[in-house]
Amino acid sequence: MKKIILLIVCVLTLSGCSVEYNLTIDDSFNENILVFTNDLNNLDINHEEYYNKSYRALFSDMLNTSVMSYFNDENFDPYGSAIQPNVKYYNKKLINNGSIYGINYDFDFDYNNFYRSSAIKSCFNEINISKYQDIYTLKTNNKCKLFDTYPLLDNIKIIINTNFDIIYNNADFSSDGIYTWVIDRNNYSNKSINISFDTVTDNLDDFNPEDDNEIPDDENESPDVNSDDLDNQQSKNHILIILLVVSLFFVGLIIIVVVKRKKL
Repeated sequence: MKKIILLIVCVLTLSGCSVEYNLTIDDSFNENILVFTNDLNNLDINHEEYYNKSYRALFSDMLNTSVMSYFNDENFDPYGSAIQPNVKYYNKKLINNGSIYGINYDFDFDYNNFYRSSAIKSCFNEINISKYQDIYTLKTNNKCKLFDTYPLLDNIKIIINTNFDIIYNNADFSSDGIYTWVIDRNNYSNKSINISFDTVTDNLDDFNPEDDNEIPDDENESPDVNSDDLDNQQSKNHILIILLVVSLFFVGLIIIVVVKRKKL
């Protein structure tokens, strides 16, 4: 792991090379890292900054180095073989399309394990992903530690791309669902990544305004039936009142008769 981080940072310090970190958030967290040069005319020129190796040799080293996608993968055996079956690695491939030459790394993390990303953990000591209902928040601590480790590092660009509704973000700039943070030597000790997004988007395409007037099944009776039931209930109440009045009248009459008999 330290070897691959060193390789990437060495590329950053060489003129003509770039690193792009892209994170796409949809059903998963897709991490895509591109380390490349567009100086194709000088691919085979050796550079003193990297032990007199050329860009082509540098990218060859990177292509032949397996990189764990999980930071400090508990399944990794330091005394084991180069590729271990229980360890998760970044997918990697050579990019040579006529305009750039380099290496592309990618890996799909689910929502429960993205905090283990080696790339993110190499930059930040802490990353937290929390959930409230359907809203997720991704947040790092405020310091990018790579700048303390590598004095020649000038800046890092982090790009997050998503179609989800963004509730909050502290990106430096954004456009059409793309959110970008630029971390440099002026702000690296007080700069975090903080973004909240809603994974459930309201969809009104199938909305029927009459649906709101529907009555629940247990109350779903026609107005006429409900009206008849109400009339019947009111009639029963009237009869009960009449019976009660008549009963009270007879009780009162009986009491009067009894009292008069006692007086006699």
